[in-house]
Amino acid sequence: MCSDGLDSWFASLPLFGEVSEKNWERLDLDYDMEASPRNLMMVPPVCTATLYSAAVIPVGYLRRRVSDIVHANPWLSGRLRKGFDCPFLAIPKVLTEDHFVECETPLPIHVGSSFYDVVKHVQKTEAVLKNGLACLNRNESLFRVAVIPAEPKHLKHFFLVVSLNHTIGDGFTFYKLCGMLDPSVPVVSMNPCRQVGFAHLAAERIGPAHFNWLTSCPTLVGLLRSLCLWHPEEPEVREVDQEYISKLKRESETNGTRVSTNDILTSHLLQQSRFGYGYMSINLRNRGLGANESNAGNYVHRVHLAPENFLCPEGVRKSLSGPQTSAPLGWWESMTTRHGLVSNWSHFFQEVFLPGSLHVAHMPVLPYPHPGFGLILIFKPTRHKLAVYYMIRDREAFADVSSSILLGPKFNPFKSI
Repeated sequence: MCSDGLDSWFASLPLFGEVSEKNWERLDLDYDMEASPRNLMMVPPVCTATLYSAAVIPVGYLRRRVSDIVHANPWLSGRLRKGFDCPFLAIPKVLTEDHFVECETPLPIHVGSSFYDVVKHVQKTEAVLKNGLACLNRNESLFRVAVIPAEPKHLKHFFLVVSLNHTIGDGFTFYKLCGMLDPSVPVVSMNPCRQVGFAHLAAERIGPAHFNWLTSCPTLVGLLRSLCLWHPEEPEVREVDQEYISKLKRESETNGTRVSTNDILTSHLLQQSRFGYGYMSINLRNRGLGANESNAGNYVHRVHLAPENFLCPEGVRKSLSGPQTSAPLGWWESMTTRHGLVSNWSHFFQEVFLPGSLHVAHMPVLPYPHPGFGLILIFKPTRHKLAVYYMIRDREAFADVSSSILLGPKFNPFKSI
């Protein structure tokens, strides 16, 4: 972090009371990556809701713990600002106290409640943050932890909702912060300063032709086309048949190859979704590019998958092994091809134990409908379960995914209450 001079335009903005160089620090954000604040301004926050069973909600503990996390990571108290240059993070010397919230409106639950019932309710509360654009030059928090009581009260359940503005952190950053809510996990300081030269090394690792494909003009036109032509089915979440996945992995080893659960699910679900092109989010930390687990921010990019790459799990595995040498879609194909994103959050998950509380189920909170691309999100509701969230803008393809041999029953977070 470094303190830079305030231009007259910014100095006129109300921010944390009186604005001066004495009460804030400036953190410049990286704009060389595709996953940069500029391109993430319209992207919703990274957000999850976790259902707990507890006689008493540990409000006092959570308030203190969130305060400890923010004091160890003061950049979480920052605000997005933009003068005549690129947006930056303004970090107050006196940290704000708006990072923990008790929501008053309870969330009704019963055995028949669905995952989507939770999502719709949570998104109407102050627990979920706004996107970057809605926070720009406003006194809006970028990190929040909230509790929402469940009713009827005799069930003794509550939801823990954590929300992080995507302009300041990716899935890894999010889950690292979530993990610190557990009293057995130490609160650590993450480094928000960008690694010099990272974007150049990442472009070499991903492949220069693929590096900025998603934000190119033809691809954006294609996303707009999909957004206008196809209305998405209501998103669905299904549990993964892990026994069948294990069987497929054993068969692959028998044939002399080794594939992961992620390889199998990515290959199968991209085919079932009838996508003409796919891409998979990957965490670029600990890959020899200068970023490691202490780095906060967006150190994420994509591996591109043409149909021949996701025809089998081995093809997905091969695509992950090094820089991509094949060309991405041309300008016409980028505008006319349906494509989908696969993101795997299960690698980051850990059950967060809270005092006097029992972890019941963990779930993503995502807006609906999504942008023009299809979305397949792999996550862990509990330590031993795996589930898939999917939103696809094609009714027949949606039905194909729902009938997948790799997926089991619909995910029901309330079946044990």
